[in-house]
Amino acid sequence: MKPPEPLVCVYDSCGEPYRRAFQVFLDHTDQKSKALTWLEIQVASLSQRGVFIDAGAGNGKLTSLLAPRFEQVIAIEPNPLLREELGRACPSAVVLSSSIIEAEPAARADFVLSSHVF
Repeated sequence: MKPPEPLVCVYDSCGEPYRRAFQVFLDHTDQKSKALTWLEIQVASLSQRGVFIDAGAGNGKLTSLLAPRFEQVIAIEPNPLLREELGRACPSAVVLSSSIIEAEPAARADFVLSSHVF
């Protein structure tokens, strides 16, 4: 008798299957565009906008939209495939390749975003 298929697939976050699964998720949600309006209101209410940290910046879409509102942007993204896109989307960002838990940003943030982190 053949063993049952696993109910949950585990993906290597640096692998092509993960990238495809994450892209399918992004392609079928409008959460980022809806969240942008709310995020812009939150950012506008800050008393200062020196440093923005995007923890789990992914492909940099939201990072690049919020970056112009801050003096410095630090993006944390351990996935090399997504980091490549992030670098193109937000070339002025300081990109940390460690995990969120291991990251040691060189500055304290005025605003931290962690969105769509798997």
